[in-house]
Amino acid sequence: MIVLHDVSKVYANGIHALKNISLEVGQEEFVFLVGVSGAGKSTLVRLLIREELPTAGEVIVAGHNVLQLSKRNLPLFRRKVSMVFQDFRLLPNKTVAENVAMALQVANRSRQEIQELVPEALELVGLTPYAEHLPLTLSGGEQQRVAIARAVIRKPEVLIADEPTGNLDPMSSADIVDLLTRINRLGTTVIMATHDSDVVNRSRRRVVELVRGEIVRDEARGTYHYGRL
Repeated sequence: MIVLHDVSKVYANGIHALKNISLEVGQEEFVFLVGVSGAGKSTLVRLLIREELPTAGEVIVAGHNVLQLSKRNLPLFRRKVSMVFQDFRLLPNKTVAENVAMALQVANRSRQEIQELVPEALELVGLTPYAEHLPLTLSGGEQQRVAIARAVIRKPEVLIADEPTGNLDPMSSADIVDLLTRINRLGTTVIMATHDSDVVNRSRRRVVELVRGEIVRDEARGTYHYGRL
């Protein structure tokens, strides 16, 4: 499902964000990507969603080599790989249902499909009663659920969550990880970049740790290690 082979990323300012990393993530896996600020997590995430290209090496996600993706095939890639961000990125003047529907509208899906799929996505994340609410009337945890509904409505093969609990209280964080776990059990591969030790330790999933752009640990049923520099 995801393969990185000898991947490096060097920015124009000379910073080596990633250094010859190799990683494989199988279909329907749930993986925590951990590391302190500056470890390379965000760079790796941007490579996986093709917001960045590697300086060297090969990145394959959902059957696509990101270096070889043409403009013609990019929409297909975006359907297979979805993203959830820390800051929700919801449109404040659109309702919950309208925010979720946006993911289908930009893909030119029919009105009938949108009317069918939006309620399904809202039911999955437990927000059916809030369909006509504006995002700012919801709690942070509820807003993140809207963002997740928008990300999964097209039934992606891979869901990448970049610090999705970073702005949430512990109870809401646990709820979001439980939701991502449920989505994973429905067949979606989930990669979650996080520095939230509580959710990592509670979940006991595969943990991949980055330090200064290198993978230093890849552990099944792992925990969060404190004090790693």
